[in-house]
Amino acid sequence: MPCAWDEYGRCVRCPSREDGSRGDNGSPLLEPPTRIHYGGATGDTGHRLLERHELEEVTGFSLIANLTTLTTELQRNLPLWNLPLDALPPELRPPPELHDSLAAAIRNGRSASESFYVASDAHGGHGLFAMSALPAHTLLGEYVGVLSEVSSVDPRTTSKIDAYVMSYPDAGGQLQISARELGSLMRFVNHAPVSDAARNNCSCYAVLVDGVYHTVVMTTRVTAPREEFRYDYGDAYWVHRGRPA
Repeated sequence: MPCAWDEYGRCVRCPSREDGSRGDNGSPLLEPPTRIHYGGATGDTGHRLLERHELEEVTGFSLIANLTTLTTELQRNLPLWNLPLDALPPELRPPPELHDSLAAAIRNGRSASESFYVASDAHGGHGLFAMSALPAHTLLGEYVGVLSEVSSVDPRTTSKIDAYVMSYPDAGGQLQISARELGSLMRFVNHAPVSDAARNNCSCYAVLVDGVYHTVVMTTRVTAPREEFRYDYGDAYWVHRGRPA
């Protein structure tokens, strides 16, 4: 399971060392949360504090903390395929004044994991909700999953369109991240168009750290307790799905 590679293909942070020690550059190895708030805010009737395996049983997918590549060759080539920072789509560029703090937070594994909970949404699935009021520019977490080439065929996903796929900003436009079976809690952040000011309260940004892009979810305004986190999935997401009205 790779984490970060420099421009020369050297591993600078690797979470798969057998001895469980820190990464090659001394940074801490990231792990998914061991306990997750579920069903409501603390004090709500439906609130439960689930162990990781319990949440996985309820939601049917596994929690991971780092981007995972489908093949070792893809892992080895990853830094060479990055889209240049100045070529990122405008919607993926974080505000310049926030880039360094986001990169530092990613390196340190910081997020607001104690500030949200997973609960049923209005569509029969799950959403991510604020445990308490959060300020604008709060880093909620990183969207991680299995990185693969768009042309790769996974027999488990051929029966229907993968609803948890996100493009990775590579120069050739051939890479994607799928959180269908493996991912972080950011998988549960649902869609709301930017035009829907009442519901849209987050954005996704791509941050280049140690040779690898990290896609993070950050609040764009103050969020209220029990408010659901939502961001605009973008036009490309709806090409084969049909954008909701």
